[in-house]
Amino acid sequence: MLVGMYRIILSNDQRDELRERTRQAGLAPSTRDRLEMVRLSDAGWSVPRIARHLGQHEQTVRTWIQGNRI
Repeated sequence: MLVGMYRIILSNDQRDELRERTRQAGLAPSTRDRLEMVRLSDAGWSVPRIARHLGQHEQTVRTWIQGNRI
């Protein structure tokens, strides 16, 4: 069974904003993980690879990426 790839594609301005947001002091670890999901998806990483890297369940990554396209 072929599963469609979930992917976020950011503009350069969005990448810059993402970079700034991830450097904010006091950012909750869960928020930092979600921002990292976006960054890695934009970099072309697959959902399973992102999930392994962040220690998250694939469905968590998939749901967040699908529901929060930028």
